[in-house]
Amino acid sequence: LSLSQLNDVQSGMFSSRIKRFVIIDCRFDYEYEGGHISDAINLSEMADVDKALLGASDLPEPSTSENGPAGGKTVLIFHCEFSAKRAPTTAKHLRNQDRLKNVGAYPNIHYPEVYVLQGGYAEFFKSFPVRC
Repeated sequence: LSLSQLNDVQSGMFSSRIKRFVIIDCRFDYEYEGGHISDAINLSEMADVDKALLGASDLPEPSTSENGPAGGKTVLIFHCEFSAKRAPTTAKHLRNQDRLKNVGAYPNIHYPEVYVLQGGYAEFFKSFPVRC
């Protein structure tokens, strides 16, 4: 996901298609506390990601990107400092766990819309400091 696309999502530009978006900051707690993207949640451990996203009581109904719920999609946006290691690894972990949880409903999963922010927090802060 590009920096400007995240800014557009936060601005509500896609609100007719996106019911909910979750920005997941995969950095360590001290990095998050030093500054973070507005509305981001800090999930730096895989177990926390599993619990918060796949253990939630309000999980989205399994679907594909093409046949998402009528009320709009839930979009997950992962990032770390540069989105080079932690965010892609965590996003891949979430996708794998989601697939395992929905093995009998293939190709449907709870979160078909999973993105990694290009350039991570470092670039987003440079481009959109007002959103941090």
